[in-house]
Amino acid sequence: MGILKEIANAFKGMFREFTMFMFGMSKAMREHSVEALQLQYLELENSFLTIIMGGLVGMPFVPLTLSMELAPLLSDEIKLMERRHMLGGDVLSDYFSSIGGDW
Repeated sequence: MGILKEIANAFKGMFREFTMFMFGMSKAMREHSVEALQLQYLELENSFLTIIMGGLVGMPFVPLTLSMELAPLLSDEIKLMERRHMLGGDVLSDYFSSIGGDW
């Protein structure tokens, strides 16, 4: 009878370990999915900005009416451009801006 109890305890331990492993894999997959979605969001945002503000870098213009309708969505990017414009000729501030943070 003692051997059966040990085998049952061994199976319970293996099942517990397998359950914890599956839980960890599920959590890792969710975190990886969130990171992939964030990266895709940034890529889509860059594409959007390129389409709307492409005229500033020599790309063909989007129709003006469409640009004007979408302009309110660019408020954060316009604030960022204004802040960078204020820092204009300061090379050191451009360097720190490129590595992130609001120095």
